[in-house]
Amino acid sequence: QVHIFKMNASNIENTLSRVWVSQEKDVWDSAEVVNRTHDSVELIITNSSNDARSVQPRKNVSRITLPLSKVTIVPRNPANIEGSDDLIGLQFLDEPNIMHNLEMRYECDKIYTNTGPILIAINPWKHLGIYTKDFMTKYKEHGQLIANGGDKDKLPPHVYAVAESAYQDMLRTGKGQSILVSGESGAGKTETTKFFMRYLAFVSGGGSAAMHSSNEDIGGFELSCPTAPASDSATETKVLESNPLLEAFGNAKTLRNDNSSRFGKYIDLRFRPDGSMLGGSLQTYLLEKARVVQQAAGERNFHIFYQLLDGAASVDPDLYRSLELDSDDEGFVYVRDWCSCFSPAARDSSGESSASAPFLAEIASPMGSRSFWAN
Repeated sequence: QVHIFKMNASNIENTLSRVWVSQEKDVWDSAEVVNRTHDSVELIITNSSNDARSVQPRKNVSRITLPLSKVTIVPRNPANIEGSDDLIGLQFLDEPNIMHNLEMRYECDKIYTNTGPILIAINPWKHLGIYTKDFMTKYKEHGQLIANGGDKDKLPPHVYAVAESAYQDMLRTGKGQSILVSGESGAGKTETTKFFMRYLAFVSGGGSAAMHSSNEDIGGFELSCPTAPASDSATETKVLESNPLLEAFGNAKTLRNDNSSRFGKYIDLRFRPDGSMLGGSLQTYLLEKARVVQQAAGERNFHIFYQLLDGAASVDPDLYRSLELDSDDEGFVYVRDWCSCFSPAARDSSGESSASAPFLAEIASPMGSRSFWAN
């Protein structure tokens, strides 16, 4: 339970104490209490914590006396526990202390923070090199060690730790486990779901993945499991290669997110008693169908339209001609409005087409579609 309260004479001491002070909504300043009276408090404001509206921090140290009736003051956590990787370990759990803890970690490229069994993830908007095969192996081995009663020293919070915990609980109890990924647009839900699926495919397939380098972030990769039957490896590959299909027909560029999922999805992965992946199913709902015929200013239609226009000529010229596609896509109503919203440099959908190509070679599909997407 979170308590945010106004300080009064009974809970502010005369000696210096670290606090957060708010003079306006959603803006918190770090301060030290110098003195107090019955109806006012004297503070040294040292800095300001940015709020969700990106208010510019006040960098100058100032000494100010404020009426207690006009401000909200809460105690600040001791410096030695700030930046904790689990919010449960904080002494004070309120808005400014939580936000400051997350900000401290984010500035150190630590985008994951636990709050008990919940994992908080903040989109870094850059590659951090924390999704490599080495990282997957480390969290897999740690999960197996704990499952066998070994040392329970914690690894840093990570999406792989959540996936490993769910996987081990499934093996231990024989019951299904659920992972809920939620957040606002652009928070990273789509990418996080991919990380979950890749990790589960990795740990359930013998732990080997063919990659260019173990030090590269895992984007798309082919599973290679020498100890598993070929059919098992094919199943895991099909599960992973379904992502381009979903994103092509269900994702679009918006003002806040270049790859925004415009639908909800429920992914059901099935495993054998020995932990190997058996298969999976997916249910979609609430697809934003209106986007096909109309998009907000500065936004795009679904990716598939641009992949077809930009990729068809190079991937399958015969299909390109038979569909009477024109390289001047301003002639097509469903994508015409977008053409004036972005520069030509931003219109690289051919790369998206290449990324979408492999899935039809792995998932059963009509021969015509397969030949179009094959490289």
